[in-house]
Amino acid sequence: MSFQSLLNQSITISNKSGYDRYGKETTTGNTVVSARVEVKNQVKLLGNGETYVVNAIAFLPSTTTVNIDDKISYNGVDYKVLNKELVKQANGTTHHLELELRLWQN
Repeated sequence: MSFQSLLNQSITISNKSGYDRYGKETTTGNTVVSARVEVKNQVKLLGNGETYVVNAIAFLPSTTTVNIDDKISYNGVDYKVLNKELVKQANGTTHHLELELRLWQN
């Protein structure tokens, strides 16, 4: 089974553009991308002893443009990108992206 065949879900990426006058994050643009999303509630531990919650993991093609703090919409739920990892192949090229997501706070 190829990696591409696993990307059988759609997400919408909205890029962070700034803040409104109330201090809430604003986004611009909507790009629909094939992805694989695994919804979960996982507590992660940082090296300094602090913790944070990951509500979902998304797997995307390596050519996808997405940044930390962007908004991801999947299955009627909005998430914020907390972490972005470029997963490498043995030859050093990027195979795919893996995103840690947290529920979007309005």
